Amino acid sequence: MTSLRDTTRLATTKLKHKKFLTLSITILASLLFATLYATTLTTTGIHTSLTHYTERSFDGKFLLISHPFMSTDLWHIPISEPSDSTIKELRQVEAEFIEQQKTLHESVGIAFSPESIPPILVPDPFAPSSTTLLVNHHSPVYNEALRRRQEASICQTRPAHPIPGG
Repeated sequence: MTSLRDTTRLATTKLKHKKFLTLSITILASLLFATLYATTLTTTGIHTSLTHYTERSFDGKFLLISHPFMSTDLWHIPISEPSDSTIKELRQVEAEFIEQQKTLHESVGIAFSPESIPPILVPDPFAPSSTTLLVNHHSPVYNEALRRRQEASICQTRPAHPIPGG
């Protein structure tokens, strides 16, 4: 074990002979420690500031996204076993869609064939009876039927709470 006297003698000898190296190492270590301290102080201040800001903003309330309850019929039409009312609605939308397409094609001067549009209702290939129908999601009529359902729902709904200032 090194005694205190030997340690002091070693330090003074090193300071006399390697003065520049000892001084540069001391300055470098001080600079690194100061940088570490300044970074810690800055990040702590930013964290504290953001915490106080979020506590005081919006009167201490959290901003939340609210999703109103909506029927799943507005976002998709079930594929299998559609009800009689759904079949009637889809056939009506399909007839109107074909009429719109005919009018559109005639105005542009292009020949139109109703067979070019995939039918919205197709027979179920796996059903024991041929009267079972499936909804064809790949038909453009499907998107039109969904759009109409959504528009009808928007026209019928009212806000649950009045909008202040509105």
